[in-house]
Amino acid sequence: FGDNIYNSKNTWYSFDVSECQDSGYLEECKQMHDCWDISILEEAQFCYQISSSHILNNCNFCFQCMTSSDCEFCEFVANSSNCFGCISLNHKQYYILNQPYKKEEYFKRVAEIKEELRREKDYGGRFWSPTFPLQDTVAVWDRL
Repeated sequence: FGDNIYNSKNTWYSFDVSECQDSGYLEECKQMHDCWDISILEEAQFCYQISSSHILNNCNFCFQCMTSSDCEFCEFVANSSNCFGCISLNHKQYYILNQPYKKEEYFKRVAEIKEELRREKDYGGRFWSPTFPLQDTVAVWDRL
């Protein structure tokens, strides 16, 4: 179901997409596999609630991230993996809130943070607010 769906299979409630499979609630996406609630993303798999990104694998709640994997709650992160709650990182691995961690400590700490967020019912249900003010987004542009 949707509009302008090309060369796709099992794609629901999607618009302006091509080469997508087993995904839904997509807008302006290409080459997606097992992704949900995505706006403007190309070449991704196993992603959820992503906006304006490119080439991601197993990422959730990210904005403007590029060529990264296993990231959550990140903005402007590129060429990185295993980042949680990070902003403006490039070529980094095992970072939480822009601080480096050893691999073992990273996974332990992320599990603790997620558990705390789940207890507070603040994990997985919504996209957190961006770190920049509304007036700096396209939301304030005049419509043509």
